[in-house]
Amino acid sequence: QLGILGNETDGHMCVQLTPDGKKLLIAGTDNGKFLGNGKGLLQIWDPVAEKKLVDMELQKETRICAMARIAPDGKAVVAAELGKAPQPQLTIWDAHSGRRRALLDDAVDIRLIMASGKVDTGLPIVFSADGTLLATMTTKAIKVWNVADGKLKHTLPITEGVPYMIAAAPSGSILAVSYGDPMPRDPSRQPELAKVSGHVQLWDAATGKSLTTLAGSVPYPKTLAFAQDGSRLATASYTWKTGPAD
Repeated sequence: QLGILGNETDGHMCVQLTPDGKKLLIAGTDNGKFLGNGKGLLQIWDPVAEKKLVDMELQKETRICAMARIAPDGKAVVAAELGKAPQPQLTIWDAHSGRRRALLDDAVDIRLIMASGKVDTGLPIVFSADGTLLATMTTKAIKVWNVADGKLKHTLPITEGVPYMIAAAPSGSILAVSYGDPMPRDPSRQPELAKVSGHVQLWDAATGKSLTTLAGSVPYPKTLAFAQDGSRLATASYTWKTGPAD
């Protein structure tokens, strides 16, 4: 252990380092009670000096900051603010001043925020490698936004199945989106409900054009990961054994 950043009473839902290791993003709530009456917490720290650099400007009713990400170049922050409203508000901030740049409409939904808290899923938001674009995912649409002004650039169509995860290549503007069957509530019904083969669609986030489809045989492609050089893409899926236990 090198040090402790923040207060022990804080509830941290997200932490992320920039690629150069010079900035650490911390998000959550200030009292550790995710369903309580605390205040949202969204900060950038210098992890070496153990010094807080910026407090993001939050709405007064924000109780929790979730799904937080800092751009690879360290210039912008995005996070979902949860308060009294039934749906979260996704916001882009300037990482240097802490001021808001834009509010993004219909960019996330509460079901995906709750799902992202599990260890086997990622976040339905991702920055492009150069930090100029932001992709967001709901159960109904994939949207690409300009980070500088928060304007919608593209809406990517959902062709078959439901979207599960998005990932951005480490270089360029390639975006991967995985699709598959809706998850069954009863795992024993998985074989009869598996009607859509899981697949991954590659998009050019800059132009909004589809590049290719990577066909698969699994119905629930839950995670995606690019190789560091962007030449390979790995996927993982849920499976169930419905027979007698060993």
